[in-house]
Amino acid sequence: MTKIEACKMLRVSPTASLAKKELAYRQMQKNLQLKLIPGNPITERRWAREQLSEITMAHQILQKPSGARKPVYKRPATWSTATKPETLGDSWDLFVSLMPFPEPVIVIFLVVVVMLVVVGLFSSL
Repeated sequence: MTKIEACKMLRVSPTASLAKKELAYRQMQKNLQLKLIPGNPITERRWAREQLSEITMAHQILQKPSGARKPVYKRPATWSTATKPETLGDSWDLFVSLMPFPEPVIVIFLVVVVMLVVVGLFSSL
């Protein structure tokens, strides 16, 4: 989900201030939590739970700074569970930071390797 899609979900302008986005999120959250009351039909509660999770995700996306740089990873002395990347993007950042080449060179190298593997597979048929 992009920041523009997140703003559409919260029904605010992408140029709105962070405070207005926060206010819109809180109001939508409050309205949806009222629909989660056990007396309401189960279909309405499920819908409200799904909407609540979606607007929460949108709110989290809008909380991230837009101009933030990617974290620079340093080679860990020992590999522990605390340093393992959580997402595929984190894994890529870790991989790139451990290589002595710039990122575009690594991408080109990986594309060439994949192409050679595919050509090798087809030539063996």
